[in-house]
Amino acid sequence: MAEMLEESAFWTEKLQEASGAVMAVFLGLIAAGAAVGWLLLMPSDNTEMRVSLARVVLSLLAFFLSSDVFGALAGHRSAARSICNIRLRLNAAQAGQAPIGDILILMVDYNAAVEAAPMTLPFLYKLRQKRLQAQWDTYLSNRPVATPAALRGA
Repeated sequence: MAEMLEESAFWTEKLQEASGAVMAVFLGLIAAGAAVGWLLLMPSDNTEMRVSLARVVLSLLAFFLSSDVFGALAGHRSAARSICNIRLRLNAAQAGQAPIGDILILMVDYNAAVEAAPMTLPFLYKLRQKRLQAQWDTYLSNRPVATPAALRGA
């Protein structure tokens, strides 16, 4: 059960990180477009156009600072960090051959982190499936395996 939870946490963490990165790029592109538009149109002598432009920029600013964009970005990053912490705690629990109760507590923590996280972007899994599988294979090959002899100090 701990191994399945670790794999799920790994994939979820990576997908949340990727979703956060895509949201950051989206936010940056829209903000850069608004700034370029502002710089191109602001020198105009037409007061009515400048007022309209100011209204558009302020409405975009309200949209960016709302929970739809900035909040989702913060949520993806926060979820990735908390799931990473759970995965690290799970590694420590497996190395120490923790009792099933500790693993169940980690499963509850993981479930709470996933439920609190925003949904990952729907196209990311398809785009990153092969890369994620390669990362998981590398992770497995580099992960130290705790044997009973190593745990006893032999």
